[in-house]
Parts: sequence; C-alpha cells; structure tokens
Amino acid sequence: DASSYIKFQDDNFSIAGSDLEINVTDLNISASGFEISSPEASMSLGDGTMLLSGRSGGSFAIASGSVLPTNLSTNGIFISGSGEFNFQKSTNEYIRHASSGLQIKKKDLDILTTGTNKIKINSTGTPVIAMGETLNANVDGTSAGIYMDGNGDFLIYGDADNYFRFDVSDKLDIKAETFDLLAAGMKLDSAADNGTIALGSSFNTDVDGTSAGIYMNGGGDFLVYADASNYIRFDQDGSPKLDIKSSTFLLDTTNLDIDSTNKRIQFYDDSANEWVRLGETHNDGGTDKYGLKIFDGAGVDVDDNVIVMLGEEGNKIGGWEITGDQIRTVPAGGFGQNYGAGEVGLILHSNGRIETSDFVTNLKGWRIDSLGNGTAEFENARIRGTLSTAVFEKETVNAVGGQLLIANSSAITGSVSMSLTET
Repeated sequence: DASSYIKFQDDNFSIAGSDLEINVTDLNISASGFEISSPEASMSLGDGTMLLSGRSGGSFAIASGSVLPTNLSTNGIFISGSGEFNFQKSTNEYIRHASSGLQIKKKDLDILTTGTNKIKINSTGTPVIAMGETLNANVDGTSAGIYMDGNGDFLIYGDADNYFRFDVSDKLDIKAETFDLLAAGMKLDSAADNGTIALGSSFNTDVDGTSAGIYMNGGGDFLVYADASNYIRFDQDGSPKLDIKSSTFLLDTTNLDIDSTNKRIQFYDDSANEWVRLGETHNDGGTDKYGLKIFDGAGVDVDDNVIVMLGEEGNKIGGWEITGDQIRTVPAGGFGQNYGAGEVGLILHSNGRIETSDFVTNLKGWRIDSLGNGTAEFENARIRGTLSTAVFEKETVNAVGGQLLIANSSAITGSVSMSLTET
C-alpha cells in the first residue's frame, strides 16, 4: 500500500513501512555521502571524512578527518571505545588521552570560567593564571584569590591581614595573623611564646633545651646549643641571664683579642701595638707561664718593652724586680739571677734594709738598715744643715782651715751640737 513498499524508480531506491527486517550474511550500502559495510563493520559519512568502525571484542572507533586517522597521533579526530582519544590539528596542537595519560599541546591557551568562583588561564603574551570570585589582574591585587604570571609574580590573598605577595621587581611581602611553619630541621610558630623559631633535628621547646640546635622566642630568650660543653644561653627570666660555655673560644677585634687556645687576653691600640697581656704571658713556646704583662706600646712584644710584669715569669715594675722579700734592680742576667762583676743595683729588703747590690761593710757600696734602731754606712756623707748626735766617734777629725783637729781619739761623750760656722 502507500505506506509500506519497496520502490525502484529511475536511479532511486526507497523502502517504506512501520517495520523493516533485513536478515543477510553481508550487507553493503553505498550512497552519496553514506556507506555501510557489514563485512568491514563500519559506517562512513560525508564522502569518507567520518568513519564509525566496530572492532573485535565489542569495542569501536570513530575517526574523522580529511584523511581518516587510524591511530592516536594523526591529524583529525580519533576516538576509541577503550576511552582513548585524539583531537589533533597538527603535531603542535592537540588534546590526547592515551596510555601515558592526558596530553594537551597548544600554541596559545585561553580558558575562562564564568561561575561564582572563576578560573582564568591565558597564555597569550605574558601567561597568567588567576582564581577567585573577582579575578586579580596583577600581583598588587586585593581580591581574595590567587594570581600568578610568567614574569614570576605570585599572589595568594585572603585579606589585608593575611596574604603572600612576591613581586619579582622589588619585594617579598608576607602578612599573617598567625604563622606556623614546620619542616625537617626548622619550625616557626607565631602563636607560641610570643613567636618562636627553632632549628635542629630535634626541636628545643624552651631556652633550657639540651638538643643540638637553635631556639629563640619573642620574650627575648635565645639558645644556641651543641652539647653540654658548648652553648650560648640567654634566659630573660633566669639567673644567670647569660650563660656561655665553650671548649675553645676566640674573639678577634681591633683592640681586644681573647684566645682560649693561647690562653690569653690581649689589648691593642689603634696601631696594633700590644699594651696588655693577661693569662699565658710567655713570648716563646714551651712551658706555659701565667701572669700579667704591660708593655710600653712600642709595638714589639719582647721583654725589653715590658714595663710591668707579674706572675710565673717574674715580677717587675719598670726596671724593678719584685721577689718574695725584695724589690731590686733587675740584674743584667735577668729575673732571679745574681748581679755580675762590676754590676751595681739597688735592693730594698722587706726586713727594713736598703743597700747597693755590691755592698761590703768597710769596703764598698752603701747601706741603710733598721738594725740597732737604725744604722747607715756610706763612703762619703755631706750634711748641708746641722749634724746632731749623742755620741761622736772617729779616729781622726779634721776641720778644713785648721780650726779643729782631733787625733787618735777614742770618743767624745755627751751632747754635741756644731754648725759649720762655729770654732
């Protein structure tokens, strides 16, 4: 009838009906812009520029292109029933999902979502990625979100009190109401103890810590700890406040040196001339000798330039040696040595005697002694004023000018007072 028929007319073939069943071994249909082939398990549209092909195991493939692609690396569109696909314009522009994962290659990329929370990706010119309800256009933005660009600018912005801004042209600016950073070997916590910084494999939690590392807090406490013999501890509320311990110590400044290896403290003037040495004072190597030396500032730290020395090397002030019971001129042979032949020095004894080093009674030198309530011996004496004595004794007394001559006398007893003008 008019609604169900098979018609051949001229070059046309048409079938009409509510149901159509074709049961054949092979079916091939070819028409302008359309082909079906059951042996090939395929359907082609558009002059062969689109192909739907079945595959063994129930999978399929869809291909489209001026030259139909047969794989995932040819220009055109190729979709596999396994989920793999390739949308490719050229070897430099494609979106592909293959066994290695999703790949996108594009000369320029421009993505902009329009929802409440937006994402913008634009590779044209300087590449930009921005996210947020209101997108920031540069690193100085103040809208909550993220901005970064190909110049190196980077912004994470929460509000005026919480942001991270890296402006490659001039600054890194970080602001946070609270800040907590924990990494291997480093801890920063703005909330603990008015802010703390700790470094080390095992973090100290206060200034009394004994783990190797560094600890400091906003209260002023500070700790650098290596071991029980090497640390610096400043405890704001402790006693002592500053506690330093070190196996060795070296301080080298223009005017002050402290060296625990050399075991001395040295003071210099601005011309690097040594003035004071305290501790190990020896100029030469060998046995350590401790004490104090003060130099004359001539810049040569040898014994000739020492003006004060106290300690194991000897004791002197100026040219005077200080011993257990004497203050004496330093002998030419040095500290603790005897005076040489013809050498004369001055000796002050602690028992009340002053004498020259060459003193021999009735022969040479001179002596003033507290012995016998005070005695003195000189070669010559000149009295410019009055000579007064209870007893005067001498073998011979001569008065120049012949006014007085006493010879072979034993003693004059009694009180005698005589001036130079009396006869």
